[in-house]
Amino acid sequence: MLQRLKSAFNALVRPPAEIPLWLRGQWDAAGGGNRLGNWNAPTSSINQFWSNPTNLQARAEDEERNNPIVRRAISSLCAAAIGAGGIIPQLKDKAIKAKWDTWSDTCDAEGRLDLAQMQDQILRTVAVSGEVFVRFVYTRQGMKLLILGPVFLDRARVDNETNQGIKYDGLSRVGYWIFERHPASLMTPIQSVFVPADQVLHIFRPHVPGAQRGISWLACVLMDTFELKQYLEASLVRAKLSALFAGFVRTQDGSNPLASAQTAVPTLEPGTMGRLQPGEEVEFTTPPDVGPTFDPFVRTYLRRIAAGLNLPYEILTGDLSAVTFASGRLGLLEWRRHIEAVQHNIMVAQFCRPIFQRW
Repeated sequence: MLQRLKSAFNALVRPPAEIPLWLRGQWDAAGGGNRLGNWNAPTSSINQFWSNPTNLQARAEDEERNNPIVRRAISSLCAAAIGAGGIIPQLKDKAIKAKWDTWSDTCDAEGRLDLAQMQDQILRTVAVSGEVFVRFVYTRQGMKLLILGPVFLDRARVDNETNQGIKYDGLSRVGYWIFERHPASLMTPIQSVFVPADQVLHIFRPHVPGAQRGISWLACVLMDTFELKQYLEASLVRAKLSALFAGFVRTQDGSNPLASAQTAVPTLEPGTMGRLQPGEEVEFTTPPDVGPTFDPFVRTYLRRIAAGLNLPYEILTGDLSAVTFASGRLGLLEWRRHIEAVQHNIMVAQFCRPIFQRW
């Protein structure tokens, strides 16, 4: 009995290095130390993010408007998933198909888009802003569709049954508080109205189980696209400065010779020789070149952005200089599987099928 107690005591006090790895109960990525000391990942719920979604949405929309790399990525996604004719049902009955074609050409409540154009706008909004709302509107001409961006949701509506403008009954959604006009409209007053859930389609990609709202698909690459844009702009300014005949006028007493029109240094232009005042000399600037690492660095950064967007590098940039037939085909096959997942899980399941069933 005494020997068994000694063995148990020795097992408890022996150094941690002697404990088998499977008994330590710790993943490397869950540990600490110098390598991971600054990795402070939040443990909050995905739905807590939407307490302040304004910054992410605004930055994603700004990048899509002003960054050509992001614009091309979103346009390539929509062109591949929606195409020119949109996602249409396969109808064998010619009479029903004719009625469907007539309705799909005039289904927009605003009277501007057909169904294919609406699908393109919906997917673009989901990818950039994270989510979109489609409201059923009934007129004398029949059922119409109205696309509303996430800004139309009245997030200020919060109570025991309503969270961020969405009213719940247990786990089920009862309805949405939606603004009648755009919140930035100059026409006043702007009031939100309650719309039952069966009259609204809330389209987004839930990243985790239990997610109630969608986030921008650009979220993981926004910092990269913004910093790359700044780097390219800085490189462009540096190249423009290196092409200028610029210099500094240095005087013995430190005075500014440009303050007086009589002693001002003439504007330096190509082929112009200016005569300086006695005791003055010009020191020309020597801005650094971008260097031989510029192109490899930009390519590496663009590949990182393409990976975050599930987009082939060649499609994102249009650069086919280093692609072969085999590598290009392999990338397109992987891209096609991603597009099929977007078509089925987002567009067909959340938009096309409910629309067709209601029609």
